[in-house]
Amino acid sequence: GALMMDYLDFLSCDATLISSQDLRIGADTLDFLQRDRKTRLLSSNIIRSNKQLFTPYLVHSAGKAKIALMGLSSQRILFDVAEKNLYNIQMENGARILKDALDALEKDGIRHVIVLSGMGFRETLALCAEHRRIGLALCGGDNKGELFGQNASRVELSDGRTVLALPEGGGYYLLDLLIDSGISVKSAARKPALHTR
Repeated sequence: GALMMDYLDFLSCDATLISSQDLRIGADTLDFLQRDRKTRLLSSNIIRSNKQLFTPYLVHSAGKAKIALMGLSSQRILFDVAEKNLYNIQMENGARILKDALDALEKDGIRHVIVLSGMGFRETLALCAEHRRIGLALCGGDNKGELFGQNASRVELSDGRTVLALPEGGGYYLLDLLIDSGISVKSAARKPALHTR
């Protein structure tokens, strides 16, 4: 936990999606670990007592454009009995949460939204079809990009929006994006983990 947060800070990572693997150490521990760090742990659909436990989205400036990075965690997340019963932690429906968040972002004048999704590739495609305000969806964490029994790495929607699967661990992905009236993916490259001594 702490080592990974230190690594993300070292990389100057603004935010990362919470996956089911992350929650093995517990939701409260993750919340504690991010408190004095630059990196935000994103999840709009992990709820404690009817409130979002983690940061639902982060707004990042790129030139004159403001881009919201929104986290939707996998429904595969399992909470232990104490977290469920004592602390009232649960998973909320991602589609409902997404609509509310997109409405709030639009009200704040933020037009560009990137969803970091731990949900299945099909589910993420369906959310993009339903919510045209999602400019780009990145599937990682618990998602391996499976679509119709095959692994897919990139799907271009008919309106030019992209859904990318980033399934390989042990490193990171570097995206080159063009932000104008929408979000275009110029390139996506996987990079090996950085090792320091």
